[in-house]
Amino acid sequence: MIMERWIPSPPADFLTSFDVWVRIRNISFNHFTLETMNTLGSSIRKVEEITYDPEVSQITDFVRVHVNMKIANHARSTKNLNIPSDEMVVIQYEYEKLWKHCFHCIRFTHEKTLYLLLCKSYGLMS
Repeated sequence: MIMERWIPSPPADFLTSFDVWVRIRNISFNHFTLETMNTLGSSIRKVEEITYDPEVSQITDFVRVHVNMKIANHARSTKNLNIPSDEMVVIQYEYEKLWKHCFHCIRFTHEKTLYLLLCKSYGLMS
């Protein structure tokens, strides 16, 4: 839930975006650079802050990126990243403290754990 101070005449973009921290996983350690983190974070939305210091050793397997998300857009859960050694790595995005969203399309406008169409396609419904 997004909390904002009530105003009598809200602007058109009132409550249409929110700030969220995103954990980016599966980045190989030899590609831990600020440029890589910014590129991966920018594939979600505009990056506000990156909690990565190249001067300090990395003890976690993820990097945290602060982005401003639009509620109407869907979020990204994975991204295929081609690295110079002709390998493809699947980068995973984990949104911190986001509980109420659709786990299939990763939209924030509704909350569903299973879609009816998915249930029918998997033979879960008659």
